[in-house]
Amino acid sequence: GTGVRVGTGRQAACPERGGPWPAGGGPARGARLESVEKVLTAGLAYQGLGTNIRSCREGGLAGCAGLLNLTFRVPPRSTTCDLDHSAIGSWGLGLTKVERMLVADGRVHAVECGLRSDMTSPAAEFIEAMRCGQWREDPGAADFPDDAQIKHVDLLLSWFDLLAEDGYPPRRTSVNFLEDGVWEFKIGAARLSYFDTDGGGSYIPKNKIRDRANSQSPDDEEFWWYPIFDEYIRLGYPFPKTGQVAGPTNIAECLKLRAEDLEHDV
Repeated sequence: GTGVRVGTGRQAACPERGGPWPAGGGPARGARLESVEKVLTAGLAYQGLGTNIRSCREGGLAGCAGLLNLTFRVPPRSTTCDLDHSAIGSWGLGLTKVERMLVADGRVHAVECGLRSDMTSPAAEFIEAMRCGQWREDPGAADFPDDAQIKHVDLLLSWFDLLAEDGYPPRRTSVNFLEDGVWEFKIGAARLSYFDTDGGGSYIPKNKIRDRANSQSPDDEEFWWYPIFDEYIRLGYPFPKTGQVAGPTNIAECLKLRAEDLEHDV
């Protein structure tokens, strides 16, 4: 896996649009506070630093996390975000090599934002920009912030939830197969690639099934062509729709990001 996961709650509004983020950030009570406290309390006890997390309440949860050398970052969909909104991501106890932003965790999949070699995440940046209506590559936006983007990202996040829970997209027109096991979500004029992995740095390309006789779900009238993915779904490279097909440049970027992301798991 990729670390201790905390539930994501619901999406927060942008600070520029009067959301709950405090000016300049700063620790206070975070999303799913009770669950966070349980984990941190256990960590403090293990380190001999005391079992009462409120003993370090003056420094907030981030202060407690600092005692354990943790990174504490508020999920992007929390309704009670407390830290600087640029610090998006998941958080853990340092048990894994890298931490990825978790956007959905269900019965079938964990949906995370893939990482470049330099640890930046185009998918996380895309989600944050869309959340604020500020994704500047949108060819359909006449002005910014763009209200359509804000509506679209809400819908997109609900699709991630559905994929994580059921293993299938909401409808056949919401996704498209690109190349070599890389797919894309389609929302408005935005495209966001995704791929699957076993979490250990390897993958078996899951391509679109062309022959129903080869389907893993041949009786499913709507999704017989959709393969069964491994546990981890990674969101990859975002790009605007400017033609009928993704084009070789965008596909190359999608494939490159997958290669860079999987290197972190080796």
